[in-house]
Amino acid sequence: MPGIGCGAGDRGADVIAVTADGRRLIVQAKRYNINHAVGDREMQQFVGSISTWHTYDVAVLVTTSRFTRSARQTAERTGIRLVDNVTLAKWNAGAIPAPWT
Repeated sequence: MPGIGCGAGDRGADVIAVTADGRRLIVQAKRYNINHAVGDREMQQFVGSISTWHTYDVAVLVTTSRFTRSARQTAERTGIRLVDNVTLAKWNAGAIPAPWT
């Protein structure tokens, strides 16, 4: 069931939705200063949370900052799609498709 949650208690899912082609989508957003990269700790928390509490086909972690190398490695191993500040700006401008397409 589509929904939106933010903050404590959202169990790792700020957005729960269904894509146009019927896939279950989980999105977690991290609004960080550019100097505060999303690290492997946050990635592991996201993976653990969504694996425990949600059924999904596509999981996306979006940040207004950037990702550390170890966070990118965890995402690659787990199939989590990452959207950093540069990709987010392009997506927002309509220059690239949504990360779940």
